[in-house]
Amino acid sequence: MKHILINLFIWIMSCAALSASDVVHEMTIQPKLPLQTKVMEGSFIGKSGNTLLYGGGVTDTSNGHFTFVGNDVYRVRKTPDGYTQKQIFKLPQSIAFPAYCSTSQGVILAGGITPQGPVSDVFMVSDSLGSFKELPQLPVSIYRAGFGVLKNKLILAGGIQDGIPSNQVWMLDLHKLKQGWQSMPALPVSSMVDGACVVQNNGVEDRLYIFGQKIFSYSATLHDWFEETATEKVKQVLPSFERSIASAWGTHHILFPNIDGKVWAFHTISKTVIPIQDWETSQGAHFASIFWDDALWLLDGSDLSTAKFYHHASFGFFNYVVLILYLLLMVGIGFYFSRKAKTSDQFFKGGGQIPWWAAGISIFATTLSAITFMAIPAKTYTSNWLYFPMSFSILLIAPVIIHWYLPFFRKLNLTSAYEYLEYRFNVSVRLVSSLLFIIFMITRIAIVLYLPSVALSTVTGISILTCILIMSIITLLYATIGGVEAVIWGDVIQGGILLGGALLSVIYIVFETGGLGETIQIAEEAHKFKMLDFAFDFSQPTFWVIFFGAGMANTLITYSSDQTIIQRYFTTHDMKAAKRSLWTNGLIALPALVLFYFIGTALYSYYTTKPDLLPVSMSNAEGIFPYFIVNELPNGVAGLLIAAIFAATMSTLSSNINSVSTAITCDFVMKIRKDIKDKTIVRVAQVSGIIACSIGMGLAVVLSTLSVKSFFDEFNTFIGLLTSGLGGLFFIGIFIPRIKGYAALCGLIGSTLLLLVLRNYSSLNFMMYGLVGIALSIVIGYILSFVFNEKERPINGLTWSSRKQK
Repeated sequence: MKHILINLFIWIMSCAALSASDVVHEMTIQPKLPLQTKVMEGSFIGKSGNTLLYGGGVTDTSNGHFTFVGNDVYRVRKTPDGYTQKQIFKLPQSIAFPAYCSTSQGVILAGGITPQGPVSDVFMVSDSLGSFKELPQLPVSIYRAGFGVLKNKLILAGGIQDGIPSNQVWMLDLHKLKQGWQSMPALPVSSMVDGACVVQNNGVEDRLYIFGQKIFSYSATLHDWFEETATEKVKQVLPSFERSIASAWGTHHILFPNIDGKVWAFHTISKTVIPIQDWETSQGAHFASIFWDDALWLLDGSDLSTAKFYHHASFGFFNYVVLILYLLLMVGIGFYFSRKAKTSDQFFKGGGQIPWWAAGISIFATTLSAITFMAIPAKTYTSNWLYFPMSFSILLIAPVIIHWYLPFFRKLNLTSAYEYLEYRFNVSVRLVSSLLFIIFMITRIAIVLYLPSVALSTVTGISILTCILIMSIITLLYATIGGVEAVIWGDVIQGGILLGGALLSVIYIVFETGGLGETIQIAEEAHKFKMLDFAFDFSQPTFWVIFFGAGMANTLITYSSDQTIIQRYFTTHDMKAAKRSLWTNGLIALPALVLFYFIGTALYSYYTTKPDLLPVSMSNAEGIFPYFIVNELPNGVAGLLIAAIFAATMSTLSSNINSVSTAITCDFVMKIRKDIKDKTIVRVAQVSGIIACSIGMGLAVVLSTLSVKSFFDEFNTFIGLLTSGLGGLFFIGIFIPRIKGYAALCGLIGSTLLLLVLRNYSSLNFMMYGLVGIALSIVIGYILSFVFNEKERPINGLTWSSRKQK
């Protein structure tokens, strides 16, 4: 088995080295299709399902008179041989300068000019319908207005309304068409004609942006317009965006093919604008645009043209050398400790001889995955420090675990944490809890593998699948052959690489930005250090949600019911050492989290002063830190930092593999085969770890096909939904002796189901799921304890009230 894994590793690393190329950002522009009818301006273009629809416009505007193109609607469809276009139906009359935007159902046209003059008609044109559908009319005639759809609401802004340039804004809820168009807060300018509208994410929420002489955004959460200006530290001369068109691109950019013959990019986080490339067209202007089929399509008078950004990345020779040396070191650790991991006690507990400081660093490295190393900097880069208060919970929960939970785990001399649940309740509770943990771990393996793989693939050119395979196989090598001792000592090395790499990055970013004072000042001007929001709103990340939900509750769940962490308590030689390991973890974790939060803030300041270095085509915010590492740090140093990302992933992955193999072996296999030999137990644990990791690898590949804006948010949602019931179960077991087996089991299942209902039918913030899940499991279990007539079980020494009894 070892030889197979080694050969796979060598082959994958060879493929990775051959697959990369030099880092290149390139924009290519080329005509795709000639228009059926040449237009001067005033056309529309949009998406309908998997097709593109366009039409309308005028061919002559001399002397204030319009010569209309006609009322034909054309469809563009992708085929194996390229693209085809066809006239598919006609509108009621010729039209030009309508406001237009794409929805999931079709292209919406609002207002415009017809041969009879300005109109207030609203239509949805759809390829699937093969025709158009009338929608509620506007209260006024409008043309040359900005138009977009935000959270299923059509928003039309400015334009010429009833013949007068206007700043008025109208809204139509697509789910409440009978209510008609409603008036909204006006634009904060006297008027805006030919404003370019587009929806893009600003790091906190999706907003509707409109561009004219100034840039404004509309927040559906705050119900108001905001002027978008960069920090005063950034000296910019902005072009006029009047009569330009806009399309969202990547994660946080908006592209403008402008009438000045250039393509401009606006970054919604730093609020900076940079020129990308010249783009001259046959008419000297661009009339309509849409993002479709992974390209920006422009209707420019005579052609449909496309623009694509290409990002070719290379890791570099010296970076590969550093990374391969690190990976070989991890393999060497596995082989070294494989000599010791011959018995089940050595494989699962390290013989109980792990030093307390090593166990503490291992807990830190296990909980600090790539989600911390990449997602936290991404979160503070895109938003602020609102999530930071949860960091204090690690130190606050430590004495709770040490005083109330740890004595039970150590006294019973457990291997699997879920053995306690059998002693306290019954075997069914143990098996269901262990199964839920195994499902959680396998899914977590997928998330922990996927997140860095996507980011690393984007910035290095190594494929996502190759990244997943490298991390999986190396981790399997040292985790399965070396047991928990190899995992822990690997964590010690990886923890050092993590912190060293993070510190080196901060120093470099701050120096290149102009010093610590400059870095902080730029961030402060953008309110990047905002940390506290005391509003009593449990649908938003307020202090109460962050501190008590994501912080105290989720940390209690992790440290009291997660086999990955609890297993570390058993590896030290006595209770005193186990306590020290918990305090060591807390004292390292808090300053480390400060460091990672600050990395994201420093990256904001860095790229705000250097907006031309930002990748326009970045598809995921989590890639910002790896992108900086590969593109800005010296060759070799970048390899060390990418090795740190691998370390962040592999430290968590190795612990997950070891803990899930422990749960499968101890809670299921050893329950079925009570006479199993010790040597066979070790082999079963190794095989089960390989199977669990393989399933996780498959799920990681599936995740790569999904679109997720923030894995930090998704991961915390995941913790609350799947593990809050486990946290409640251990709380019940220790503190509420009245609740017995079946009532506790119903509490576990019921709380999980109710959380799923809350997720789909309430606005409760996902960070409250852990706290609510614990409370629900306790309440349900307590109520049902009066319903079920269960036999009394001896629980002496298994609850807090009976802890001194034998």
